[in-house]
Amino acid sequence: MRNERMSRVGAFTLVELLVVIAIIGILIALLLPAVQSAREAARRTQCKSNMRNIALAMINHHDTQGHFPAGGWGFTWLPEPEGGFGRNQPGSWLYGTLSFLEGANIRDIGVGTDPDTPERDIAMRQLLVATVEVMNCPSRRDAQAYPLLDLPGSMNEDYRNTTANFTDDPGVAFRSDYAGCVSGGTRMEFDLLTVDVERERFLPQDGPGPETFAQAAEWDRVAATGRDRWEADSGGNRNGVIITREPIAIRQITDGTSNTYLMGERFREVDFYTTGDSGFDDQGAYNGFDRDSIVSAWVTPLQDTTSAEYTQWLQDNASAFELPEAFIQFNFGSAHPAAFHVAYCDGSVDAVSYDVDLEVHRAAGSRNGQELIQE
Repeated sequence: MRNERMSRVGAFTLVELLVVIAIIGILIALLLPAVQSAREAARRTQCKSNMRNIALAMINHHDTQGHFPAGGWGFTWLPEPEGGFGRNQPGSWLYGTLSFLEGANIRDIGVGTDPDTPERDIAMRQLLVATVEVMNCPSRRDAQAYPLLDLPGSMNEDYRNTTANFTDDPGVAFRSDYAGCVSGGTRMEFDLLTVDVERERFLPQDGPGPETFAQAAEWDRVAATGRDRWEADSGGNRNGVIITREPIAIRQITDGTSNTYLMGERFREVDFYTTGDSGFDDQGAYNGFDRDSIVSAWVTPLQDTTSAEYTQWLQDNASAFELPEAFIQFNFGSAHPAAFHVAYCDGSVDAVSYDVDLEVHRAAGSRNGQELIQE
């Protein structure tokens, strides 16, 4: 009898058990956001460190070569292993930075091979999948090769300096989450322009570039529009630091190295992070000048969102500016909440809010606009 009474006193009722479970659930619900926030803070710190390493590598490039890495020739060109580090290098600024980012072994892939030969094709397939961990944001995706799809306008099977079809083999390519800043300039300057060709000239764009090496050598001549063809046919406004073909030196950054964007995080659609479906994340990191590796401060920075939401944003803004959507697809942005990271030409890295004053943002994108940057 006594033992039975003691057993009843020491037991939990069903109600008490449910209350305890509910309390534990509430505590977990309260703790999970804190844990997630701590993890994101760590990822932001790592992302900032990645960009700092890249920016220092670009400064080392400048110290060695006398200029920052050039942006490349156009999206129909792959790197030339023996093309040097300046205007004769068709590959992207990311490719140009490899030698100063402990990636010399990647940079040397294909040395000794000739364009449009089987040996070059084999080398470019190796280059396409070569990963560099610091070129990816940990909040977005891992440093690995991602699918190459045969999207309209993609050039993964028709490059100027190789005969390989990369959509078939290897079918994947390494992507970077960071991009060089090609341009800026205030909206006030844009609104003062009344001629359509000048308004288009002001805005960022990319292009296929020259069709041959011989044509590349002739493109310095002035086109009918009054611009050299690297600007007219391949690069749009080039008042930033990473532009088509021409490498930029610090002496040309008259707005000041601490006031001018060098590179930054680029916007991407969250549902295309790993699929290769994005129209501007469809090629490898080392391809020539392309919106896959170029951003412009002229357009609005955005936090990563779905493809449907971004499509709607493009339509709304293209309509507002009476411009084709292609001119406003160079957004800075990131997977981080509240802000994206940028690196300045002095090597410093900072977080910039998505709701930054656009005139301040645009001013930081140009190297020689003589704008006053005031928060």
